[in-house]
Order: sequence, then structure tokens, then C-alpha cells
Amino acid sequence: MDALLIIFQIGTILYVLAVTYFLIKALNQYLAILSDKNKLTISKSELNKDGKKIELLLPLHIQAYERLILFLERIKPIALIARHLDPFTSRQQFQMNMLQNIRDEFEHNLSQQLFVSDSVWQTSKAAREEIAQQINMQSANLTEESTSSDLAGLLVQIDTRLIDQAIKMIKEEMKAMA
Repeated sequence: MDALLIIFQIGTILYVLAVTYFLIKALNQYLAILSDKNKLTISKSELNKDGKKIELLLPLHIQAYERLILFLERIKPIALIARHLDPFTSRQQFQMNMLQNIRDEFEHNLSQQLFVSDSVWQTSKAAREEIAQQINMQSANLTEESTSSDLAGLLVQIDTRLIDQAIKMIKEEMKAMA
């Protein structure tokens, strides 16, 4: 069990490092373009070559959409349960683990708001808040003797329409950019 937890933690660290590396790489490329005076003097006709708009920030926008969809998928109750359900964990600890995971995921993705519309960002935040509230409400509906499995049974029934709506908005916004 400890080895599995260590492997999971190492995997998470490697994932965060990889994302950080690609974000830094993309940011460095963007800053290099901005600092190069010759690149800044490119005419509008050169940017619209062959009738196609070249978006310098397009990779960062796409990455933001990807990260937000991943965030939303990871906070769905079924995904949270799969990652945190442990029959030896109390209901309260199970609840706290899921809420902490939601907070961590959200904090990890705060910078994505720079690259998406306010409506997508606000809907994503609302979905996060709704799921956290539902976890707390379902846990409060149980008795002290209830187990983490009892809570998990209630959580799989949570309505995820707000998450699905946010994902749909992200997809529509991304399609509109094309």
C-alpha cells in the first residue's frame, strides 16, 4: 500500500513537472517573439498569409482548454471516489481528502483563467463549488457510524450537469477559435 502511494506521488510529481516544463517552454517562446523587434514589425498581411489568422497565443489557449477539461473531469464524483476511496479511511477523512484534492486541482489551474473567457472560467468555478458543496451535504446527511463506502454510494448519484455544461462551453469556445 505504501509503495503504491509512493508510486502515485512520484507520478503526480512527474506530471506536474512535465506540465510546468511545457508551460515555461511556451512562455519562453512567446517572450522571445515579443522581445524580437523584427518579429513585432510583421505586417498584418504577413500574419494573415493565405487568409489564415496566425494566433501567437493559440498553443497557450489550447493548453488552457485541455487543463480545464482535465480539471473538470477529475472533480467528477466518480473520479474522486476512484482516487480516494479506501475502506480503512473514515467517512470524514474520505470527505476531507476529496475536498483537498478539489482545492489542489483548482489552485494548480488558476492561471488558466488568463486564456479562457470569463464565462468559461466562472462556470468552471461554479462547478467546482457545486461539487464541494454536494460532498459536504451528502456527508452531513450520514450518521457518525457511516463509512466512506456509504458516502461514496451517495456521491455517485450527484448531478454533474454543471461540470458537463462547463466542458461543453470550453469545447464550443475552442471551436470558435478555429
